[in-house]
Amino acid sequence: MKHILLFSVLAFGSLAACKRDAEDLPIERPFTRDFYSQGEWRDTNQTAFAPFDHTVGRTIRPPFSNVFSCNSETKIVDGYKTIQGNILGISSSAPAFYVRFFSDAPAASSSSTVWSAAEIETLLPPGRIFPIAGAAREVEIGLAIPFDDLFDIYSDTRGAPSPDGWVQVLDVADYTWIQTRFDGTEVERRGKQVRIAFQAKLGRRHFFSQVGPVVGEAEVRNGEASLCLEYF
Repeated sequence: MKHILLFSVLAFGSLAACKRDAEDLPIERPFTRDFYSQGEWRDTNQTAFAPFDHTVGRTIRPPFSNVFSCNSETKIVDGYKTIQGNILGISSSAPAFYVRFFSDAPAASSSSTVWSAAEIETLLPPGRIFPIAGAAREVEIGLAIPFDDLFDIYSDTRGAPSPDGWVQVLDVADYTWIQTRFDGTEVERRGKQVRIAFQAKLGRRHFFSQVGPVVGEAEVRNGEASLCLEYF
C-alpha cells in the first residue's frame, strides 16, 4: 500500500481558511518559503558546480508555467516502514527532489503504512546524522538534474557507483493547514516540517527513469531542504 498526499499551491498560501462574503476584497498575503530543496550539483567529470533551487509555490522554469509542489509518501519496503518527502516539478512520477527515510526497526506484520507524530519525532530528532555508504535501508536522496528545456537526467543515491554522503536533521516543527474539499467542507491536515542538510554522490540515469541503467555519476554539496511529512 502507498499513501500519497499532494499539496496544491493554495494549500501553502495560508495555514487557515479565510471565509469571505461576496463583496469582500481579495486578501493578499506575502509568499512564505516553507518547503524547498536547494544546493549545488555537478557531474563528476566537471569541475564547476551549478546551483539548484526547487521552491514550492514558485514557477519551475520556462517554457513550463506550473509551479513546484510537494507531498509525502509512505509504504513498507523489505519489511520496514518508509516515509518520503517529495518536491514535485513537471513530473508526478519522478520528483524533482526526494528524501526517503526507513524505520529503525522492522514493521509488524499488521503494521499500517502511515506514520504518527511520535514515530517521526523518534526517527528524526534534530542533530541526527544518516550516513550514505551503500548499506541496505539507509536514507535515500533523488534529484532531477536540469538537462534542457524538456528533459532532466534523473540521479539518486541508490544507483551511485561509489555511494558517499550524509543527511543531517536540522530542525523539526509542527505544521498544520486547512484543505477545502470539493464539496466545500474543510479538514485540518497535520504534518512535521523537517529541515535537513545533505551532501551525496548520485548515480545518473537517462531522463525521468528511476529504474533505468546508471550512465554516470553526479555530486551534490551544500544541500538543504525543508520537507513536509504528514502524520495521522
